[in-house]
Formats: sequence, structure tokens, C-alpha cells
Amino acid sequence: MDAKPNGGLRGKSQAEKRRIGRLSRSERVIEDPEDRTAVAAFSAYMVWFYEQKAKRNRRGLLDWAVLSLFVLGTVVLFASGLPPLGGFLAVLAACFLSARWLSRRWKRQLLRTAEINGWS
Repeated sequence: MDAKPNGGLRGKSQAEKRRIGRLSRSERVIEDPEDRTAVAAFSAYMVWFYEQKAKRNRRGLLDWAVLSLFVLGTVVLFASGLPPLGGFLAVLAACFLSARWLSRRWKRQLLRTAEINGWS
């Protein structure tokens, strides 16, 4: 197993952590040397995290299983005469899909920023 890289965020305020996170997804060249060092460390950690998550997730198999259970549960609840619960489960499925989309978008942006700055 790969060694876990240091994320470079220890001891920083929440506002600073959010700023570094935004910079890591900016898809721009980072000029400030301190920001560049912090974002490079954060990007290395996030790439490691995404790789570990992909190994655990078995390349999306878990996503499809969860989504199919949401759909099956929604259909069963609507068919059994419980539309409010079915609607609630449909909303949960939409939230799940939105979170997956946002996570993949952030990953693409982070990798693009690392490529532009020469860290990949």
C-alpha cells in the first residue's frame, strides 16, 4: 500500500483550508510560492485519496449497487401505496447522484490544476 502523503493543511484555519481547496480546483497557474507548496501537498494527498477510494469502491460497482437499490426501493414503495416514502427515496437517489457528479467534477478540476502547474 502506498504511503499516505501529508495533506499540508494541519495547523491552518478553516478559511485558509477552504482557500487552498478552491485554489486546487481553479484550473489556473498558481503564482504565490507558499500557495503553490500548500496546493501541491493538498493535491498529492487528494490524488492518493481518490486512488484509495477507487480501490475500495471496485471501480464503481458500489455506486451501481446503491443506485439500483434506490430505484428498486422507490418502485416498491410507490407500488405498495406509500408514495411519500417513495418520493423521499427518489430525493435521496437524486442527492446521491448529485454528490457523485460533484465529486467527479472536483476531481477533474484538481487533476487539471495539477497538470497545469506541472505536478502530475
